[in-house]
This record gives sequence, structure tokens and C-alpha cells, in this order.
Amino acid sequence: MKSKVLLFEISLGCIIGFFVVFSLTKEKKDFADFALGKETSSYYAKDQEVPIHIGKMVDTEIEALISGWESRGKKEVILVLGNSQTHGVNQYKDGEKSYNHLLFDRYQGQYDVITQSLPNASLQELFLAFEYWQTQLPIKMLIVPTFMDDMRENGIRVNWFSFLANQDFQIKDDYELSSAINNDLGKIRTREIPENDNFQALDKTVQERSERALNDELNKRFSVWENRPNLRGQIFTNLYYLRNTILGISAQTKRKMIPKLYKKNFSAVSDIISSASNAQIELLLYIPPIRSDVTIPYDALEYDSFKKEMEHQTSSNSLIHFYNFEGLIPGELWGVKSATNLFGEKELDFMHFKAKGHQILFQNLSEAIDNHL
Repeated sequence: MKSKVLLFEISLGCIIGFFVVFSLTKEKKDFADFALGKETSSYYAKDQEVPIHIGKMVDTEIEALISGWESRGKKEVILVLGNSQTHGVNQYKDGEKSYNHLLFDRYQGQYDVITQSLPNASLQELFLAFEYWQTQLPIKMLIVPTFMDDMRENGIRVNWFSFLANQDFQIKDDYELSSAINNDLGKIRTREIPENDNFQALDKTVQERSERALNDELNKRFSVWENRPNLRGQIFTNLYYLRNTILGISAQTKRKMIPKLYKKNFSAVSDIISSASNAQIELLLYIPPIRSDVTIPYDALEYDSFKKEMEHQTSSNSLIHFYNFEGLIPGELWGVKSATNLFGEKELDFMHFKAKGHQILFQNLSEAIDNHL
């Protein structure tokens, strides 16, 4: 009798497990912009279907972007780097444009505006992106927002920069972080830091070949197996929600600075300044807009210190220009985001605003550009 009950429980568990896995994998999802939530759309600008704004570095995207720049006359470039605030438009409607797309339209007669934005980008990653684009485009001005949030990020992410690693790209000049970033790229290339591939660590062994063959066959026959990255993404998403629920974390929870990462990202700012100065490129650094009609999720003393340190960092060079746009966007133009816990209601979004907010940021950035070009 006990064995029958046990068999029934195991069978029931398998059936429930199958339906859970099926429900989590039946629809393919992109977890790259997980932090955007459902209310904010990713907007990557194009000019006549040719990209002028990319996220992840992919050879086809880069080739199309450079080809478009060439076809428009190989003009000098205003390079815009950023995070999800650049490509995120809250409550997006057809026909609306991001601030960088508006900059592209505004300067088409003089310059080409090219953009790359990465969700949760560290300043280290923006430094690397700048170093790469200097080898591809004639940059006249670089525009970089300095988010306090991004001072908590670390390292070079495999998913975004594996293309550079596989091309053996290295930062040639000896800046403070050059060696560390080059080392990260080398580890990505040699797969010491693996990509999202379960078999990379096996490195062309017999085991890898046999497991890849089995994996490919299962992909063809079972959609659940093919969509298992969705399952991983959903599991980690749900664990993130569970953690926030247990700890009472929401979008308004104050985020303390992590001293070691803060120092490393400030080194990246110094390297961006040095690199731009050495190349005689105008650099526009700015404190980005943040929702200011409510208490912001930063420690007030840490945030004030960050802003002062950033301004001081940019005060000694005529090519370096600093602006503070933190209070630029009115409260009603900011959005809300899905709950970051299991049971909560929608939360305030401190990062992403509506298209009218993008228009305001565009107007202020274009004035700043006009002041220095």
C-alpha cells in the first residue's frame, strides 16, 4: 500500500513539475532588459531601418551601423553612451522618439549621432565601449551620463562584450583599468569566464561533441528543452522577487554605496577623461535625471559626495564639460514599474520617463552641445 502511495506521489509530482516547466518555457522572453518592467519599452533608434543605436555588441549590428554612417557621408560623430534610461521609454506610443534619436535628427547636417546603451552598465563597460568606438569612428564629442546606481556595478559582462573578446580586442593605452579590462576580455575569449552555454567549459572534448549532439537533437524534438534558458531566467527572476519579498526591498529602498566598486568605477571615469583628452575629443559628462518629487533611493550624504566628486573630477580640462540634470524631468513624466517582490503593487520608477521627458533631456543636451561645438 505504501509503495502505491509513494508511486502516486512521485507521478503527481512529475506531472505538476512538467506543467510548471511547460508554463515557464512556452513563451520565449528576453531577460536582458528585465529591470525595465512591463510599463517601459526598449527603443533602439534607426534611420530608415538602419541602426543608429545598438545595445549588445553583435557583428551584424555593428556592421550595419558603420555602413549606415558611411552612406550618410562619414561625418564626425557625437557618440552617446548610456544605460537603460537611454533606450527606455515609459508608456511608449508609436512615433515617439528617445532623446538620442532626437539628437540624431537635430545634428544631421553637421554630425552623425551614434548611440550604444547597455542595461545596468558599469562605467568600466562604458570606458571599454568608448575605447572600441574610437577605433571605428571619428568621434568629435562623447556624451556619458554618470549614474550613482552604475557605480555599484562591476566588471565586463560576457553577454554584452563577447564579440570584442572573440575579436581579440584590447585597450592599447596604459590607463588605470586597461590591464584589468584586457584581462577580463582575455578570460572571456579563452572561456575562463563562460558565456550562456552549458558546454563551453568542455572546450571541444569528446564529451562536448557528444553532449552537443544530444542537446541539438533534444532541441529539435522538444520545445521545452529548447526553451530551457527561459526556465533559468524565470527561476532567477522568481528568486529575485522572493529575496525582495523576504527583505522588504522595493524600488524606494535606499541603496548604499559599495566602496570597492565605487572606487573602481571612478577610476573608469578618470580613464574616460584621460582617453578623451589624449584624443582631443570633447567630453560631456552629466548627472542624469532622477525622479525628485519623492525621496530618492540613495543615502543623501553619499549622493551629495558623489556629485561633488564628479564635478571636481571634470574641472581641470577645457575639453571636459560637466552638467547636472538630476531635477530636469517633472514628476508627472516619470513612470511606474512592476512590483519587484511577489505580492506588491506597482512601484515608482526612478530611472525611466515618458517621451516628453526624453524631449526635455534632448533640449538641454542640445544646448550643452551647442555651447561646446
